[in-house]
Amino acid sequence: MLVQSLKRQAIVLWIVFMIVAIPMASALPQSEFPLKTGPFIDRLVFKTDAIDMDEKILNLLNNEVDVIGTSIPASLLPMLEGAESIETTMTANNAFGYIAFNTAKYPMNLSVFRRALAVALDKNYICEDIWDGLAVPQDAPLPSSSVWSAESYLDEHYYIGDVNRANQMLDDAGFLDIDADGWREAPDGSNIALNVECPYSDTQLQVAEVVQASLNFMNIETSIYITEWNEYLTRLNFHGVYDIAFLEEVPETYDVSWLATNFHSGWADIPHYNIPNFRNATYDSYFDQMIYSTDYNQVRDAAIEMQKILTYECPIIVCYVSSQISVYRTNMFTDFVNDFGDGIGSWWSYYKARLKNSEEIHGGTLRVAGFGEPPSFNFMVNPSPLGWDSLGEIYDTLTRLGPDGDDLSWIAESYTIQTHLSNPEITDGFTRLTFNIVRNATWSDGVPLTALDVAFSLNYYRDCVDDNPYAVGLQDLMAAYASGVYEVIVEFGTESYWHLHTVGLKPIIPYHIFFDIGIDGWNTWDPEPPDATLVGSGPFMYESYVPNDFIDLVRNPDYFRHPVHVSDSTTTTTTTTSTPTTATTTPEFDNVLLGNIAFLVGMACIPITVGAIFLRKSRENQ
Repeated sequence: MLVQSLKRQAIVLWIVFMIVAIPMASALPQSEFPLKTGPFIDRLVFKTDAIDMDEKILNLLNNEVDVIGTSIPASLLPMLEGAESIETTMTANNAFGYIAFNTAKYPMNLSVFRRALAVALDKNYICEDIWDGLAVPQDAPLPSSSVWSAESYLDEHYYIGDVNRANQMLDDAGFLDIDADGWREAPDGSNIALNVECPYSDTQLQVAEVVQASLNFMNIETSIYITEWNEYLTRLNFHGVYDIAFLEEVPETYDVSWLATNFHSGWADIPHYNIPNFRNATYDSYFDQMIYSTDYNQVRDAAIEMQKILTYECPIIVCYVSSQISVYRTNMFTDFVNDFGDGIGSWWSYYKARLKNSEEIHGGTLRVAGFGEPPSFNFMVNPSPLGWDSLGEIYDTLTRLGPDGDDLSWIAESYTIQTHLSNPEITDGFTRLTFNIVRNATWSDGVPLTALDVAFSLNYYRDCVDDNPYAVGLQDLMAAYASGVYEVIVEFGTESYWHLHTVGLKPIIPYHIFFDIGIDGWNTWDPEPPDATLVGSGPFMYESYVPNDFIDLVRNPDYFRHPVHVSDSTTTTTTTTSTPTTATTTPEFDNVLLGNIAFLVGMACIPITVGAIFLRKSRENQ
C-alpha cells in the first residue's frame, strides 16, 4: 500500500520526528516460544464499525482497540504525538516504483543509454525528499527482504546519482553534441527528444521530474507528459508507442515465475506482458530453469540471475520500495510480529500476541480495527483482504508464508517433489508432490483432519463450476488423492516447482461439510457466524457477529500447534526429489481411536482414489 508524499511543511517536520523513533522489525520483542507455536490470546475481536482511518486512530488512542489492522498514512502520525503506550513501526513492503524504457525504440534499445540514466538517477533523494523517508532505494525488482531478491547479490548499486560518471558513459558510447545546441545527439547523428510519461499524482509527478532532471543533466532533451491513467496503461500493455514511462506495481513475491514471462523476448509482442519490449538471449536462456525445474535451488538461482540481468541491462529502472506504517498499543500485549507483507496488523501478530507480565500461557482479548464489514463469510466469493482478516484465522493451508516471506510447512509436515527423472514410475512430463500431513489436526467440530480433506479440497476447487477463484493454477492438475490416512499425492501434467506454491496456499476445507454443499453450491453458500457450516481447522473459531460492529473469534483449544500440545514446533520442511518414505511421526491420538479413524477414512478414500486414478488414465489416453 503506497503512502502519499506530504506537502505541508509542518506535517513533514512531524513525520521526520516520528520516523526517528520508529523501531524496525528487529527491535520487536522476541517470543520465548518457537515461531510455529500458538495461539495465546483467548479472543480475537475485529471491530468493523470504524471505516474512516481518523476514527480508527482515535479508537486506538482511547484504548478501544489494540492494533490497527491496516497501514496508516503518514499524514496521521501527528495525531499520535505524545501518546502513551503507542508504538509505530515502519516496514518495507513490496510496492515499488520504476521507470520502463521502450527498448524497441532507438536509442532506448542501447543498454548503455539506459544504464547511464540508472547511474545518474539519485534514488536516495527520491526516497528521502519525495517520500519523506518512507521508501528505500532499490535496484532489483524484488524487495531485499524477499528470499527471492537479488538485491544483496548485485555487483554494484545505483543509489547515489553519479551524473559525472553517467556523462562519461554517454561520451564513450558516442552520444555527443554534434551541432553544439546544448543537447546530445544519438551515435547515428539523429536528434534525441524524449517524453517521460506518468499519470498525475504528486508522488509520481515528482519522481518523473527527477528522471527528467537527470536526463537534462546528461544533456538529453526531455519533457514530461502527464497522461490519463486508463489510456496510458492500455497503451503500455498493448505495446503502444512511448519513450519512458513511470509505473508503480506490487509484484507477487511468493511465486516469482512472472520473472520468466514479464521480460522474455517471446512475450515482447503479447499484450499485458513485457511492457519494455525487452529482448535478451541470455535472459531467455533461464526461462526453462525458472518455469520447468522442480528443484528449489535451481529455480532460485534462475531468479537471481534474471534479476542481475535486468539490473545491468536496465529495461526497467527500479527507483524505490515504499514502506508501510503500523500502529499498535503495548500496554496489554507483547510478541507482536512485524510481518513481511502486512506489518504489525498481520496473521502472525494475532497468532503470536500474548498478555504481558502474565504467568498464564493464555488470556486476554486482542481488539483489532479491521478492514471493515466483510461482504461475505464465504471465502470463495470473498478472496479480497476485506473480510480475510477474520477468515484467514479459520482455515489452514499445507504451507504458510512466514513473517519473512519464506514458506513454512504447516498442515504438511513434510513433502517431496518428483518427476520421471527421479522416479521412473511417474509419467514423463508429470510432477508428483507427496505431502505427509500432521496427525493431530482437527476441525472445529471435532472431526479429525486427514488426507481425505486435502485431496477433496484440491479436486473441489478444480471441478467447481462458474470459475471458482481457487481453481487458478489447477488446470494441469491430473489427480489428487489420499494414498493413506495422512499422505496425499498430487500430480500435475507438467513439470514445475511452482506447482508446490499453487497447492500450498489454498485453504483446506472439510470434506464432511462441503460434500453436501457440492461443487455447484460454492458461490451460493452464504454462512454467517455462528453458522454450523463455518467449520475450520485454524487457530481461531467464530463465536459471534454483529453487522457493522464486530466479529468475535475464540481461541481453538484443540489447535494442532497449540502450546499445550506442541513441545517443539521448529521443524522445517525439506523439499527433495528422492523416493518418498512413509512418515514415522508418532500419532498424537489414542491408538484405538486412530485405528478406527484410519479404517473409516480409508474406506471413504476409496471412491476418490479410484476416481482420481481413472481420471488420470483417461487424460493420459486423450
